[in-house]
Amino acid sequence: MAFRLPEDIEENFLTCQICLDSFKEPKTLPCLHSFCLKCLKDYVKNFAVNISFPCPVCKQDTPIPEGAEGLRTSFFLMNLQEFVSHRATVVHKCSTCSTNTATVWCQECNHFLCESCLKFHGSFPATSVHDILSITDIFEGKLPGNVKPHRVSFCQKHKKEELRFFCTVDETLVCRDCIVTEHKAHVCSDVIDVATAHRTQIRQLVESMQPRLASFNEMKRKYVHQQQQLMSDKKHTENDITASANNIIRLINEHCQTLLGQINNTYAVEMRQITTEIESVDMATASVQSACDFGEQLVKHGADNDVVTYKKVLHEQLTKPEMRPPRTVRQKLRLKFMAADVANADVKGIIGHVIESRESRKLLKRAKQVKHFVAKTASDKSACYLRAVTTTKQGDVVVTDQYNHKVKVFSSCGNLKVEFGHKDRNKTFKNVWDVALTPDDNLAITDWSDKCVNVHTLKGGYVSNFGQPYIKKPFGITYTKKGKAVVADGINKCLYIHGLDGSLAQYIGKGGDEQELFTNPLYVTTNKSNQDIVASDRSKECIIAFTSGGQLRYKYGAPGPNDQQFRGAGAVCSDDDGKVFIADAMNHRIHLISQDGTFLRYVVTQEDGLMDPVGITVTDDGLLMVAEFHGDIKCFKYVE
Repeated sequence: MAFRLPEDIEENFLTCQICLDSFKEPKTLPCLHSFCLKCLKDYVKNFAVNISFPCPVCKQDTPIPEGAEGLRTSFFLMNLQEFVSHRATVVHKCSTCSTNTATVWCQECNHFLCESCLKFHGSFPATSVHDILSITDIFEGKLPGNVKPHRVSFCQKHKKEELRFFCTVDETLVCRDCIVTEHKAHVCSDVIDVATAHRTQIRQLVESMQPRLASFNEMKRKYVHQQQQLMSDKKHTENDITASANNIIRLINEHCQTLLGQINNTYAVEMRQITTEIESVDMATASVQSACDFGEQLVKHGADNDVVTYKKVLHEQLTKPEMRPPRTVRQKLRLKFMAADVANADVKGIIGHVIESRESRKLLKRAKQVKHFVAKTASDKSACYLRAVTTTKQGDVVVTDQYNHKVKVFSSCGNLKVEFGHKDRNKTFKNVWDVALTPDDNLAITDWSDKCVNVHTLKGGYVSNFGQPYIKKPFGITYTKKGKAVVADGINKCLYIHGLDGSLAQYIGKGGDEQELFTNPLYVTTNKSNQDIVASDRSKECIIAFTSGGQLRYKYGAPGPNDQQFRGAGAVCSDDDGKVFIADAMNHRIHLISQDGTFLRYVVTQEDGLMDPVGITVTDDGLLMVAEFHGDIKCFKYVE
């Protein structure tokens, strides 16, 4: 009769992914992947850089200050292996008398017992309540769901005392003597009670990861579809190129090869990028799945000590930012061949050229409001007077409130997480205006009373400032793709561009010129598609766009209430397709223009419930978020 593993213990869960054999002295990394000690030693020897190495499965960087031996020994896996090996053996001798054949197994004692020793075992009050399992049931896999390997751990300081308690202050296992001596003032609970609570928390954490795994799988499906579409496009485009080239082969043979090289290069680059994205999704999926598997096995089969030991590590692993799937899949790159008029004598005009374009998302006929919350908080001393809104990589919403002299950070569903600035020991704002996320995930904040830009952490801690002594009245701020800060200065009537170290690198439209480009530059953004710098001018009621090098690209808008006019030209932002959004406060609408400055439509208006829009941003999941003057935050879906 073959031994059957429990249905919820996969064989590869007890297999080292390096040697593909059963674990020998298993070591568990911070990412919760486990390997044999010997396998890790060999792996570290070949792949370690300084004092760290990449996990063989997920590539997460793992510190090894004390070598592979210093990594956490997985007693959980060792005990699970022992538990499984007991079940794989048909005949066991009694662990007590070592003579008779065992008929049962005591889970608490971790001993096999014969019938005689079982009677003796049951005659003591302390052992009479132990869980006793039939050898036959163990062998055939007919076990209750609560059966777990049991490990008795003893205190390193008080050698004969079992670690039966958990200190909630120091988060460590302790014995009875430890409580009396070192943890007298701490809250210490029975490890069984703590493990029960932790099992519930781990189970809930694992269950909460299922939608995330589904998102990763859906993302991979979309990328695989992009691969297939790209391959199909490549094939059709190559056929079109070849067909056109054959008609005029005498004139265009060389140019034909050039085009084929171009499309193959584009295909190769895009395929590498998509393959990289798929590998990234696979890696993240494997990490989350592996950690979830670890958690499930830990809940079902881990000893209480194991549950208590690994709960925090498991939670930290599964709540890392990199464990969250990106909110959107990058737009497809489509390949298409545009054939030229063969009557054209120019070779390039005859054979045509390759067009590389990403599919632009289709605009909805009418934007739909999908989220709404109010940014007023209990500590506000006056009505809200919002000026700007942005989002963090974690999806939190950051707003500036000028009248309450604060920066407020909310969760994506509108729950206040932190607010700072008003009577803050680190920084007090007077006329806080705009906010932007820095390349290193801090907040760059403008306050036009300060004559500089202040940088704070997401929790409000002051970090640094830049822009002195040349900035006189900072309003809008944004960051370029290369990490340069662009600041609109209302007094100097220009845009200052700063290097990565905060030093002044360039300016656009410097005040004092004979023909000033700006009268009152207010907000600024960079176009996500072509990296243009786009700024609003409140006095001129228009939008002015420049190339990244400072050359004028276009102007859009004029004062007034009519089409393509502004009454309060304010915040600007763009989406991944390069479309530019402009808040028109007193006309109660959001203008949408193309990246060359052509008016497309009003994406949201007063008819959609919009009133006094001042701050706008496009979220990572493609929603237009609007901060209204008097404190409302609204999100609109504008593309299919």
